[in-house]
Amino acid sequence: MRMFMAALVVVSVVVGPACSRPAAPTGLGIPEPPQLPEIGAEAEAALPYDAQFIDALIAYATYTKDLANVGVKRAQKQELKVYAENLREQQAVRIAELENWRTLWYGKAKSKTANLKQAAENLGVPPYQFGVAWKTVAIELDPKHPETVKDIAVAEGVDQWGADEQLAALKEVPDAAFDAFYTATLVQHDIWGMETAHAALPRLEHAELQTVGQEVVTENYIRLNQVARWRADWFGAATEGMAPEEPGTR
Repeated sequence: MRMFMAALVVVSVVVGPACSRPAAPTGLGIPEPPQLPEIGAEAEAALPYDAQFIDALIAYATYTKDLANVGVKRAQKQELKVYAENLREQQAVRIAELENWRTLWYGKAKSKTANLKQAAENLGVPPYQFGVAWKTVAIELDPKHPETVKDIAVAEGVDQWGADEQLAALKEVPDAAFDAFYTATLVQHDIWGMETAHAALPRLEHAELQTVGQEVVTENYIRLNQVARWRADWFGAATEGMAPEEPGTR
């Protein structure tokens, strides 16, 4: 587990170790698209790995766009607002591309059961979840008004939760704490996406997916380093451990 700390927020996430893996194969042919019936979650878990990877990336890109939408509306710093606007546009393009491939290869644009929780289970990667030290946010944000903790506190004992809960929290955290909490969320989000895409690369058959998987690794690495630098400049946050080495570069 990695722990991310800042002056205003403390967060952690469960992710797998960034370890060296063999490079993904290249030059494979594109199989004929099978005709897939309408199926449920259990059957979809048995789909070809490439289809499961597409579903995972669509779910991930959709949630990335959701995070970007919140940033566009709520970011206090102009750099972060512009960052979120660009991120939203990029993810819309990626979702359209992935849905086109899924239709071409597997007969359907998207899975009815695709979400980040299901994606992690199907791909066999660590769950997409957050750990939050809420009271640290509120008390360090405004020690003269500790009652603000009631606005963002969660049930006692809750320290791990998923994408929906995190998104809801981002919409409710006070303005003065938003950028610190939001950037910590982005770092965790990018690390999960980077390591998940890297873990999948050796198992992908379609050359197009190998390319987009490597793009996710590289793009996320660049993004999380940018955000980590902002956190250091704006909040005095430690960058150690926040921007790990890009997978496959050792």
